[in-house]
Amino acid sequence: TCKACGGTGLQYPHSVQDLLGSKLVAAFDAEDCVFHGMGREDIDVLCLGSGRPCVIELKRPRKRRASITPAELEALRTGVNASAAPSVSLNGPLRLSSRAEPARLKSAKAEKSYRIRFRVLDGGVAPGDLEKILALSGQ
Repeated sequence: TCKACGGTGLQYPHSVQDLLGSKLVAAFDAEDCVFHGMGREDIDVLCLGSGRPCVIELKRPRKRRASITPAELEALRTGVNASAAPSVSLNGPLRLSSRAEPARLKSAKAEKSYRIRFRVLDGGVAPGDLEKILALSGQ
């Protein structure tokens, strides 16, 4: 077996798709789900602020309910958050989506900011390098 993944084929034991989708797959008796998120969902990315929009696409749901109530959706959101904590949480209300929404979500431009930390090792900063570092910008 592969030493990196233990034979699972997964780089990490849990994905955002698994953490968010498992309760929804069960609730709608679906075969599987696909996570459509805006931006990166890598392990080294921290999402600050109000979160990152996403769509969970349910594959072949046996329970199809276009008339699901806001209270039922809120109960699902609460259940997802309880089972996915502390790794990920759904901040906004759940709602039904359209087929076009994942494409719109993927093509939307998000406002981003990056924080870079520098560690000065033995020997300090070479003359002129501090000015270069301070002049860095996101452009």
